[in-house]
Amino acid sequence: MNRRGFFKASLSGTALSMLCLSAGRALASVQESVGRVEVGLVVWDGRMPAPENFAQEAEHLGLKKHRIDGDVSALWYQQLDPMWSTSSLVVAGITAIRPLFILEQMARDRNVRLALSVEHRPQLDGSTEHWIQAPASEIDALQLILRQESWPRLLAHYFRSGVGLSDRASVVRVRCITPAALGRSLAEVPLTSWVLAPV
Repeated sequence: MNRRGFFKASLSGTALSMLCLSAGRALASVQESVGRVEVGLVVWDGRMPAPENFAQEAEHLGLKKHRIDGDVSALWYQQLDPMWSTSSLVVAGITAIRPLFILEQMARDRNVRLALSVEHRPQLDGSTEHWIQAPASEIDALQLILRQESWPRLLAHYFRSGVGLSDRASVVRVRCITPAALGRSLAEVPLTSWVLAPV
């Protein structure tokens, strides 16, 4: 079964735990065959519910993680800058837009670029609008994830399975909507999910 077919079958279920377990296993099994790279660290902005949900699932999956509260100084000077000086660590996260902007600017000096991003914007009707900017190979999986109410937790599984960066030249921009859940959006303020990867 290909990756798209797997996601379609998995996302039709209703139990998050079963969905996440299946997603993690299947994506892990195809990681090497589709040129996926491992995420070495996930970052979340602890001031908002969606990143907190993401972080809880990331912890459950055993991902190395780092919390910020809007300020990326400690993250940069204590972890990212020293690591990117000597290794090719891939970092993913869910934060407010400004922390990503700052990280992206500083990372350029270490030859690290934004490889994938998704803007999450709450709408008045309680839905969430997502703007995906990613390699074409990642679009189907991301759209299927982002149509689910549990998208922050599912993104942790997506990052855990590794990220396809082999066709960075074919980056496309696509819009997707998570329907309103109980009249509220998990993204109470504009957020962004992202991957920073060495070139």
